[in-house]
Amino acid sequence: MKNAIPVAVIVGWLAIALYFGSGGITRMENNNLIRKTIDEKDTAKVEYNGILFKNRVSMQSIIEGEKTQKLFPWAENVPSYLSYIITACSFGMIGALIAIILQIATKKTRIEDTPYWSLPVLGALTGLVVLGLSLLIPNLFFSGELDVKPAALMFICLFSGIYSDKFYENLYLIFSGLLNKKKE
Repeated sequence: MKNAIPVAVIVGWLAIALYFGSGGITRMENNNLIRKTIDEKDTAKVEYNGILFKNRVSMQSIIEGEKTQKLFPWAENVPSYLSYIITACSFGMIGALIAIILQIATKKTRIEDTPYWSLPVLGALTGLVVLGLSLLIPNLFFSGELDVKPAALMFICLFSGIYSDKFYENLYLIFSGLLNKKKE
């Protein structure tokens, strides 16, 4: 019976992270699809359900938006940048949950001995750090607006959540090395 609480917490975290992560990444991909309609040189009009669209990509973006609205009604009602934050935090959390499940499955750690409260929160915050780095690092080297690729963000946050302890160790080494060089 004492296993019931940690199991419920892990399953709850996972359900929340999968739902919001999926909604966030779907919103980000829909935004990319909408951007394609703006730059699209295809002017062949397409009709769907009696509605005339300027091109096939425009039609697809509307259909995807409608599907997203049904599954994730909140996703279309948040500012687009918030969908990046939600996605990064959610997939960082999923990564941390994978790390907990790995501890249980491979190291035979008892579920109640795992950090089932703190590690998912750290994973979510790790996702936020990864998002910040993904925006910061390219802008140090390039001018202009760079887009974050949703799938790349999702998987980097996921992997960083799985290996959050190593992620922070390496991040510390990188930044302490940079700071020490500036002092010299």
